[in-house]
Amino acid sequence: MAQENNPESIVTGAACVVGIDFGTDSVRSIVADATTGSVLGTSVKYYPRWAKGLYCDPVENRFRQHPLDYLESMESSVLEALRQASSTVPARVRGRRSDRPVPRCQPGCVVLPWTRRVPLRC
Repeated sequence: MAQENNPESIVTGAACVVGIDFGTDSVRSIVADATTGSVLGTSVKYYPRWAKGLYCDPVENRFRQHPLDYLESMESSVLEALRQASSTVPARVRGRRSDRPVPRCQPGCVVLPWTRRVPLRC
């Protein structure tokens, strides 16, 4: 039986998970071993438009983020954390979780271009 179809692969420590946390000015990603909790890779990416002060007006007490800041920074952060982990980790990812919904997804699910090559389940 192929490892990706074997439910015992999670028990053997082969499975990995990705966590994503969106903050006010950055997004943080972590890749961890699903069995041991060992951190395999991390990344923090700052929202570029937010850093430039775009869409913000402190005089008007208006502070907004551009939706692309979330998506572009999330993709960059997750890919960097996966690269830190190792080249074999993307194929071993069995789950991912976000602290907030991403547009056009089920709450908590993250859909990135790399998920087309690595089938991940919600």
